[in-house]
Amino acid sequence: MVFIDIDIFGGAVTFFVVFFVTLSLVICVIFCFGFKLLVSNYHQFGEGIRVCSIVL
Repeated sequence: MVFIDIDIFGGAVTFFVVFFVTLSLVICVIFCFGFKLLVSNYHQFGEGIRVCSIVL
């Protein structure tokens, strides 16, 4: 979505909101990949997660 706002303040707010959302998504993706890497590296930890998943 593209927001066109004549007001400079409104445009700045829109920019920061889009920037913040994008940054949050990037952090989530990095965290997800890091978590998968952690599970693959530490099999014992992976087993613990699997047991927790079965219990829940």
